[in-house]
Amino acid sequence: MESKDRRVGESDIDPRRVGLDCQSAFQQVFSEWNTSTDFNAHPEAALDRTSEAQIAAACVGRKPLYFDPWGEYSIPLAKKLRRLVPKGVQVHAQDGMLFVYRPEAVKPILDSDPAFYRPNGESDLQAIVKVSKTGQNGELLGYGARSLHAPGSVGVTILSKDNVVFTFFSSNAQTAGFFGAERAKDIIDYLDIPIRYQIEA
Repeated sequence: MESKDRRVGESDIDPRRVGLDCQSAFQQVFSEWNTSTDFNAHPEAALDRTSEAQIAAACVGRKPLYFDPWGEYSIPLAKKLRRLVPKGVQVHAQDGMLFVYRPEAVKPILDSDPAFYRPNGESDLQAIVKVSKTGQNGELLGYGARSLHAPGSVGVTILSKDNVVFTFFSSNAQTAGFFGAERAKDIIDYLDIPIRYQIEA
């Protein structure tokens, strides 16, 4: 893994600008989208800010894949996001799931284990959809473990300094610190607030 802040995306992409553009797209689809950054008063807003931060991180190339099962809202979200994301970023809605990624960020992961990701010669998107349907897309999400219950995995929680939870995931016990720091930085780059990770035994 590279240690640079920018992985494979264009160096001039501003995660804050992309995140705010994403916020606008989500607001147009969800009238109740919470835009607050007062997480003590509105802890539920941390989840909304996390989605925006993760899409921005995928656009930059820090986080290989953004994925969420938005159901019927996936298609309208994809249509709006396609107009906003930087050049080279792929946005797809399929089977009620929304995907945002840079091909050059996901390919090394997909090609690292063709027997798992591409047993029938699947394209990038086909492979991503396949493992996302089975909940085995954790490596692509930048979590370090393929699934929540992967052998040898531990829980990682991303929190504010006041213990508001932004997200959680499973990671390999040996690399949980690295991926915890990476996913915390996704939010730091967007919100510019103190964020930490906590590894659960």
